[in-house]
Amino acid sequence: MRFHKEDEFHFDPDLEFTDKSKEHVYAPEFKENCPEYQLPPVYRAEKRGAAAVAVKRADEDAAREEKKHQLLKKLLFIPVASVVAAVSVIFASMNIDLLGTDFLMSSVSPSTPSTPGSSSVSGFPTLPNLDPDFAGKYAWSGYGSEEYICIDGAYILAGTVYTDMASFQLKTVDGASYDKTKNTLTLTNFTGSYIDTNLMGNGFKIELVGDNYIDYIRIWGAMYGGSVTFTGSGTLKLNSYGKSPLGAGLWLECEQSPSAVMIDKDATVEVYGSKAIIITQTTLPTAIYMRSPVTVTGGECGSGDFMSYSVYAKDANGNVIYDENGNPQIVEGTIKDISKEAGMDLYDYSVLDENGQPATAVIFKPAS
Repeated sequence: MRFHKEDEFHFDPDLEFTDKSKEHVYAPEFKENCPEYQLPPVYRAEKRGAAAVAVKRADEDAAREEKKHQLLKKLLFIPVASVVAAVSVIFASMNIDLLGTDFLMSSVSPSTPSTPGSSSVSGFPTLPNLDPDFAGKYAWSGYGSEEYICIDGAYILAGTVYTDMASFQLKTVDGASYDKTKNTLTLTNFTGSYIDTNLMGNGFKIELVGDNYIDYIRIWGAMYGGSVTFTGSGTLKLNSYGKSPLGAGLWLECEQSPSAVMIDKDATVEVYGSKAIIITQTTLPTAIYMRSPVTVTGGECGSGDFMSYSVYAKDANGNVIYDENGNPQIVEGTIKDISKEAGMDLYDYSVLDENGQPATAVIFKPAS
């Protein structure tokens, strides 16, 4: 769920598709099945009793300040994590193991653009918030934990926000099983349309057994952790038939969290799409890691300002500009605009082709 618990909202029962992410809320639990969408499904949210423009502006300003305050509280760990990551890179370059056996061994960005680049590591980076948010500390609704794993409309894991609903039932899915103690989803010769997860933490793994085919995987980080590590010796093909409604086969909606994609040394993962891999608003300058000797074809792993966002229009003094109806004006922005507004460094990340754009086909596989 995505709404301010301090406010009363009226939810329109008809889903809308919009890119005005800051004006609307994401509420997947209100839909019978997991979302099949090009953009996140949302409910229209209208404040009751806001009869006058002045009142509406005051309410919106207060809500934004509260949201900013809560965001700063929740993200106190990020500067610390960034410093630790930076220091670990420095020490790793001197072959000093600062953080134990699991640390970054490569440079922050690839250095050989003439050949398929890699962020090859002997150990994956140490990240915070490995476990799912079972306690609901980072839940946006304030009504309980919101972690979930949804596969083709079936929730095989769900937090209290969902399970407290009388009509809700957990389901099983053939070829897919989740081990809570290991935070690992195992796919065994599985074929399906999509996997959608939320708040599963940076320790979330997908173990591959046999040959697996899925149109897309989408993972939400929610200012906490939305990483995925592909393990096992099997294969996974994402969007190989071009059916993903997202355009991408793998999409991490990091939502201002330190999230990344990690490929273990025996896994084979093929990803296709108009943009095969999209990682948005991660706080990590490097967000794809391959445990040596995994190789990648399709281009260079790297960040870029290639995604567009809806942001509030502001005047020269930084004040939000309103239209004649008292609504904030929305304009197109970039990851730099989002970073400035959030007050932190954020990155869009992918495997980039020779033109610096997200590659349409990316293959991770063990080195032969």
